[in-house]
Amino acid sequence: MFADRSMELRTDQERLYRENSRTLTAVAMRYVHDREVAEDIVHDSWIIIFSNLDSLKSEDKLLPWMKGIVRNLSLKHLAGQKRHPSTPISDDH
Repeated sequence: MFADRSMELRTDQERLYRENSRTLTAVAMRYVHDREVAEDIVHDSWIIIFSNLDSLKSEDKLLPWMKGIVRNLSLKHLAGQKRHPSTPISDDH
C-alpha cells in the first residue's frame, strides 16, 4: 500500500513539474535575464516546493505560491550579486 501511494505521489510530482516548469522559468527570467541562472533557481525552487507541498492549504493557490518561491529565490540571487559582484577574468597576463 505504501509503495502504491509513493508511486502516485511521484507521478503527481512529475505532472506538476511538466505542467509548470516553463512558467516558473519565465518568472525567474524576468528577474535574472540569464537562462542558466534561471534554470538553477527553478531547480532550487522545485526542492522547496516538493518539500513543502503538504503545507499548501488550497490547490487554487498552488501556482501563485510556486511563482512566489521562484520570485523570492530570484531576488535573493540578485541581492547576492550586489554583495559579491563578479569580476571578469582578463586574458591579458
